[in-house]
Amino acid sequence: MQMICRRVDETSSAVTRRAGSGRPKSACTAEKIAQVEEMISSQEDNPATSKCSRQIVKEINISATSVRRIAKFDLELSVVDASQLKS
Repeated sequence: MQMICRRVDETSSAVTRRAGSGRPKSACTAEKIAQVEEMISSQEDNPATSKCSRQIVKEINISATSVRRIAKFDLELSVVDASQLKS
């Protein structure tokens, strides 16, 4: 009992988790990140060929949240507001 109390005091948890435990990520694989990157970015020789997130969701068959998460965290993209472009 003292060991559990000491562990809670030190780590704020009574459970010791092993590395790799828990549910593995299935939507944010390297293959899907590459597919999203290809669809989001316009081709250099064909401007305006990028696809919106709804089209990407339908084609790759992953959730809209996963598409946004890949764009924001993996590809480090952000939304540009029209008011930001005027200055």
